[in-house]
Amino acid sequence: WFAKTDSGIYFYVLNGKWNLDYFGNPEKVIKPEYKLGLVAYDGTEIIPPRYDLIGNFNSQMPGYIEVKGQEGYGIFSLQGQEIIPPKFKRIIPYSDQRGWVVQDSTGYYWIDPTGFKSNVFPDSVVRDYVKLFRYLPKGKIIDREQVKFCEFTSRVRPGSGVHITPSYLVHTGFYREVEADFSTVPIDQRMGGWKDYVEVTGTFFQALNDKFSIAITEFKERFLEGRAEFYQRRNIVVSDSALNIIGHYKAYSNGNVYVKQINDTLIEVSENQGMTDAAGLVAGWGGIPPELQVDGRTYDYFSLTDGKMTPVLNANRFYNFTKYIKLDSTYITGNFKVCLNNDDIWTPAQAMPLGTLIYMRSEILAEYGFTFPEGQVPIEIAYRGNYKPRYQTEEELEPFLSDIDKYNLAFLANAIQRYKHEEPNP
Repeated sequence: WFAKTDSGIYFYVLNGKWNLDYFGNPEKVIKPEYKLGLVAYDGTEIIPPRYDLIGNFNSQMPGYIEVKGQEGYGIFSLQGQEIIPPKFKRIIPYSDQRGWVVQDSTGYYWIDPTGFKSNVFPDSVVRDYVKLFRYLPKGKIIDREQVKFCEFTSRVRPGSGVHITPSYLVHTGFYREVEADFSTVPIDQRMGGWKDYVEVTGTFFQALNDKFSIAITEFKERFLEGRAEFYQRRNIVVSDSALNIIGHYKAYSNGNVYVKQINDTLIEVSENQGMTDAAGLVAGWGGIPPELQVDGRTYDYFSLTDGKMTPVLNANRFYNFTKYIKLDSTYITGNFKVCLNNDDIWTPAQAMPLGTLIYMRSEILAEYGFTFPEGQVPIEIAYRGNYKPRYQTEEELEPFLSDIDKYNLAFLANAIQRYKHEEPNP
């Protein structure tokens, strides 16, 4: 690789074999054996070839470059001086005071360009910089004008740049360690790269309680090839009171994203999908009766245990919130769109239709082995591998119900009865 900078051309030297495909599919591709170093155009060694990754120019502070070794991340100056030894799990640049906030397994430290290390923040401003996620970048964060991409010396991929993501953005889930195929030249000169830039359009901070805080960052990505020119997504980062990042989550909808803490161990993330996304969901369901509505709202749940945020899986229900939440009216009323009769015509509605409420209740019963009357078992439930009918009445399975399911069965039964008598707008 090489990188063109204002001070000249630098070469990323390789000791071993490199395979870019590994970073795109680390679960499927064998990790190559190699070490990277950095030399100036005149052959002067800046960084010895003993590191797993060497960052892009300008991705940290000007004049410094991040490296990743076996024990963690560190910082070198462009004069070849090791400023921060490579043993930290993330390094956050703080340009106003010309220093870095670093974190390892024991906590946070402040290191200045001389290498001086302190176990306290210089002041409350720097602490809030970390606590309130003010270090998350704004504007174009991956762009040929902002970051000096690594380029291949290859006829196959001319003008295709590699972005080495800084540790603090990897740690918060913004991007993978290595992202390729960014265009290194203006659009009218483009040769190899098909990604133009990544822009942060805003970050929202929210304290869930005295234990957890979140930051929701909105991205806009421009692609030079593909189905659309611009794509949007949101990245959600959760930290604890000790300022440790305990998890992150990517939301790809065009609508609003909401985060709610249900209890001490459960977080709910809901997204309002755009109708284009909702139509795609309908097409992918398969087997679900056409009277089931799509409101464009999806829910994901995460557990907060052992200092980590992990996805809660295996709900075995399409309407997964019925498993984790005691329902209230906000889950079944609001501004919805209903796809009736599978005709791709979306009808505004103020409540879920009757068929959907019945289906939600049927999902709960099916999980416990309720035997539906002949011809009345929802077809999508009938084909689930985990559906094993064995109880003839709801009374038989009631002793096995969780408190949440028992509550939700009663809640939905009441909603269905009200629907039948009041006939709300479907």
